[in-house]
Amino acid sequence: MHSAVLHSKGDSTAGTASRTTRLSRLHPYPAMVADELASDLAQRYVRGGHKVVDPFCGSGRLLAASAEISRRCVGIDTNPLAWLLSSAKFAKADIRVLQSVLAKMRNELRCISSPSFEVLGHRKVDWFSASALRELSKIVHWMNRAQFNEAEKLIMAACLSAATWDASFASKRGWKLHRLDPHRRTEADTHAIGYFEKRLRYCIRDMQNRELRGRANIILSDARNLLNPHRVAGLGRTKFDIVITSPPYGDSRTTVQYGAASSLCLAFACRIGGLEHLNDEGRKIDRRCLGGSSAETDDIIDTQDVRRYWCGKSQTILGQRVRVFLSDYRDTCDGIAKILTVGGKAIFVVGRRSTGSHRLKLDSFTKDCLEIRGLKIVHEEERKLLSKRLPRHINRFGAAQSSTVREKGLTPTIARETILVFEK
Repeated sequence: MHSAVLHSKGDSTAGTASRTTRLSRLHPYPAMVADELASDLAQRYVRGGHKVVDPFCGSGRLLAASAEISRRCVGIDTNPLAWLLSSAKFAKADIRVLQSVLAKMRNELRCISSPSFEVLGHRKVDWFSASALRELSKIVHWMNRAQFNEAEKLIMAACLSAATWDASFASKRGWKLHRLDPHRRTEADTHAIGYFEKRLRYCIRDMQNRELRGRANIILSDARNLLNPHRVAGLGRTKFDIVITSPPYGDSRTTVQYGAASSLCLAFACRIGGLEHLNDEGRKIDRRCLGGSSAETDDIIDTQDVRRYWCGKSQTILGQRVRVFLSDYRDTCDGIAKILTVGGKAIFVVGRRSTGSHRLKLDSFTKDCLEIRGLKIVHEEERKLLSKRLPRHINRFGAAQSSTVREKGLTPTIARETILVFEK
């Protein structure tokens, strides 16, 4: 768990700061809420005395926008990469230390002769060139020898995580873990130290325009635990005035697959002393996400009920995954209703994801879930997706040998999102 504070500094930088949230471009991450939307929602609904929680905080944009106003914010996510990025955005790091690090780093790295780490041993293919492995390993050895304070360590670990992704053979066009083809791998720029310096330089520049104010605790936990808040370390019996979040639009196995890409990004950051808890396999991360379990339970949503929100075949494997996802999401909605104060508001940014060629009406499902639990809808609006990092199209027949068949498989995923505001 990590706490810190955030606000814009001075009239000369306030305009720049208001357009983006703190360290907004630190790291690529799937389905991030647009900066302008995060800021607009926070300004509309968050007040100075409010307690705010985001149960799916991801990279922390909604939290960062909320912390500009409220001093008491909590972010929850089950993905260790999300924990790292959100914690880094609220880290009260000393800019002078980071500037000194940037100035001396290359000379200090030349003195590192430790062997490269063996990473992602469970993978069947190489995701890094030999030079990238050497450079990324050197950064880890150097950081462990220097023993930085927690705040600086979080910033640099997040930069290292981003540099790991940048220097890998992963395709950068989306967030699913696809490897570059052989020709593109030979041409790929895998100079990890340069990528790390670029990210760190960005952090220093952005932090110079912002100071810290208000608290933000980042908790690595499962949003479904909100049904039993005492199981969420650091949450206890706290009630919240504002829930502001953008939940996943579907389960990680049939949509984005957060786990595999997140695990790749963390392959070196988890070697830094004090951050060993970031070491996790992608499939384990995905299993902890909503819909990650494939087991039948007595409480799973009924097949007939699913048809109100998704027109696919509920008896198929895909249908079973949709049912489990909606069941998990329903439990999270129960928890949100439980922790919200009377008169409090819950703000959701949701979308209708294409799953098995059919739209999953998550907006309708969210409204039905929360209205049953005593929350009334007070505002609803739809907007075009402007800057979310997600695949706009998928190919259902991408593995087919025939080009004609492949052309028929191209399906749009999502183009619009809905903002739902509830009051208890």
